[in-house]
Amino acid sequence: LIEMGSKVDMCTSDLTSAVFEVEQQKRRLCSMLAQNRAVLEPVALKRIVDCSQRCLGDAGDFTRDAPGSSANMQQYTELVTKSPVIVRPVQVPFAFAQVVDKQNRKDIGRDEVVLNGTVVRGAEAGYDAIVTQLADQLGLATEESNKAAQLVLSVLNRTVSGGVSLTELYDVFLNGEVLVKPDSAAALPLESIVLSSSEVMLSAHTAYQIFNQDDVDLSSPICTVDAFFVTCISREALVEALVREDGQLSSFVVFKSTVACDGGAGEA
Repeated sequence: LIEMGSKVDMCTSDLTSAVFEVEQQKRRLCSMLAQNRAVLEPVALKRIVDCSQRCLGDAGDFTRDAPGSSANMQQYTELVTKSPVIVRPVQVPFAFAQVVDKQNRKDIGRDEVVLNGTVVRGAEAGYDAIVTQLADQLGLATEESNKAAQLVLSVLNRTVSGGVSLTELYDVFLNGEVLVKPDSAAALPLESIVLSSSEVMLSAHTAYQIFNQDDVDLSSPICTVDAFFVTCISREALVEALVREDGQLSSFVVFKSTVACDGGAGEA
């Protein structure tokens, strides 16, 4: 905390709370992955482990050394190189009363969702079929399971998971001299894994390219950024959220940035 405290502009109480939250989530992810490694589909496990390891490895945000704090483009590239992985704690709406059915159907209907290792295409299967499949995996009472599945999908859909990721991306990577371009074609499918410990692990990936604002053709990115929205929901929390009017779910957005070969130098 002393070493981290020297690098951040947060009061001691806020810093302690933030570090505690990250450590708790890290332990939970480690424990679940260790206990459930054998029962998960290999493809699904690989993606979730990849996201989790980013949380477990270089979790070191709460710092003013994010690229967006840079004073010039040279420093921007240096900070991207220095901190290729940045983890941000976030809160997302989490109550069945807050689910917007129309938006849920629209988002899931045009996406791909991996449910315990099985890829389901919304445009082919349809929203209701995905809800039913996820509800069966959740293993709650019939009515509860259907509502719980809709709630889980409302957290996972691109409006929520992608929206909070983009908001955090702006905060971390924008400095008044760069532009952000979404790379939708590079986005991985949404993913849900129901663990045997009755917890649901969710992962949603989005991708972006960062350009110098002087690069009018957007031809030479400074870096690419993979954003992973990652969260875990216990059975108890899921059931409680079904009857609440409003609520929040503690989650993480994990940024993995890769500097382009020329770092956008051609347009600097």
